[in-house]
Amino acid sequence: MEEKITLLNRESFGEFVKNNDCLVAFFKSKCPNCKVLLKVMEKCKAGRPEIAMACISSEDEEAVARMLAIGRVPTVLVYKGGEEKTRKSGVMKPAELEDLYLRA
Repeated sequence: MEEKITLLNRESFGEFVKNNDCLVAFFKSKCPNCKVLLKVMEKCKAGRPEIAMACISSEDEEAVARMLAIGRVPTVLVYKGGEEKTRKSGVMKPAELEDLYLRA
């Protein structure tokens, strides 16, 4: 079972969400809340290694962020069956992140 958070780019994004039920976080490198959320994702991943998790830089991949109407970061999107099921912006606790995924 994969136990790391995958860093996506515009080439890998579509394939990743098509092939995985997953959480994808959009972030900016200098955003303090984004850094906190990435740590939260690591904690959540440690407890739930079966959940595929990835992140993508909204700075480096502006076209993807624009296409998905990402207005602020951090924003987490949940994909199941290749489709976006829900999204939430802001910092969450590990249990909230897990709940977001499980309820989608």
